[in-house]
Amino acid sequence: MTDRAAADPVAALAAFLDLYPTAGGGIGIAVSGGSDSMALLHAAALLARQRSLPLTAATVDHRLRAGSDAEARQVGAVCTGLGVGHAILPWADAPGHGNLQQAARQARRRLLSAWALREGVSLVLLGHTADDVAETVLLRLARGSGVDGLARMRAWWMADGVAWGRPFLDLPRAGLRRWLADRGKTWIDDPSNDDLRHDRARARRLMEALAPLGLTRERLCRTAGHMARAREVLEAAAIGRAQTDLRIEQGDVLLSPRCLHLQADETAGRLLRAALEWIGGSGKPRWEALLRAAALVQRGRRAALGGCTLLPEPWGAAPGGVRVTREMRAVAGLSVPVRSDGPMIWDRWTIVPPEASPTGDLRVAALGPAGLAQLASVPRNLPAVSLMASPAIWTGDCLVAAPLAGGSRGWSCTPASPFPLPVGS
Repeated sequence: MTDRAAADPVAALAAFLDLYPTAGGGIGIAVSGGSDSMALLHAAALLARQRSLPLTAATVDHRLRAGSDAEARQVGAVCTGLGVGHAILPWADAPGHGNLQQAARQARRRLLSAWALREGVSLVLLGHTADDVAETVLLRLARGSGVDGLARMRAWWMADGVAWGRPFLDLPRAGLRRWLADRGKTWIDDPSNDDLRHDRARARRLMEALAPLGLTRERLCRTAGHMARAREVLEAAAIGRAQTDLRIEQGDVLLSPRCLHLQADETAGRLLRAALEWIGGSGKPRWEALLRAAALVQRGRRAALGGCTLLPEPWGAAPGGVRVTREMRAVAGLSVPVRSDGPMIWDRWTIVPPEASPTGDLRVAALGPAGLAQLASVPRNLPAVSLMASPAIWTGDCLVAAPLAGGSRGWSCTPASPFPLPVGS
């Protein structure tokens, strides 16, 4: 498709839903107000009427620039005009330092996941386009990424108890804008998209310069497709290895010694990365960082990477294995108020209250050293570092329940998403 031609987002969305039907729940649209997500919203509204599909939308207000709240309300007004429910999800705990863009991505997923579970949404749709695929390939090339980094972003996946979909990966942004303009629809241009301080803005500028050399969006997307097929072959090999070299123990992942031999074994790195992504939720770690962490564990030392702690631990009778658990520092400030009308998401856990509705000012937060000190007895089923990063229910400074630490009191917690590979017992 050329940039001059209008895309057909309705047909693309219809084909996507035929391939990935919802599991009985509603469809949710993540709408920022930009052209990609607005095209998705309008296309979904048309298709929902044709197919009698329950549809709702949400806008994450990152509160990172002036006027973001007004833009979120503007999106809400468009949704109202389409007869689509809309929620504004404010990001209230933005960090004052560190990688703000990565923190914003994690917050978006966390806020949208919780919203989807509250609203009974089984599939959340995102407006990523072919331009996003090409830009990502360029950025990953600059970082020296391997097969997974260069592979086309997934069209469908499960995370945090919710299905996620990207129906527009074959459509160019310019085509979606033409489709909107032809129908008199508007969108909001985020000025940060042209701010060359951001990697993605620089990637867009670089694509324009490289096009005369033949490195076009279409060819970058083609490369991403080839890498996605290679990824499938490697993932199949990892599935076989996970049956013998990986175990899950109350949310921790235990790996055999050979999973630390990364230089000689591509599958080993794939299993270790899968554990880090599932527990830490912060995306794929850089290869160099992965090598450093594995080397530390092989020398009998702890390592921290991607919001996880890696602990040396025997694999059966053999020394040299590794336990991957959540890093306490990553969840130290995370607190979620307890709701009496259903489950809650805290970090990577789904928390279910007891049948008797909880009362009082309760919150879910990490057990931490203070909670560990309040336990009648410290269980030996998990290391202290794992227990401290596990979910607990609090009222003020008093521990109410610790589901993974032997003090459930009717509360239960399970991983919000299954491990991405089938594992042995």
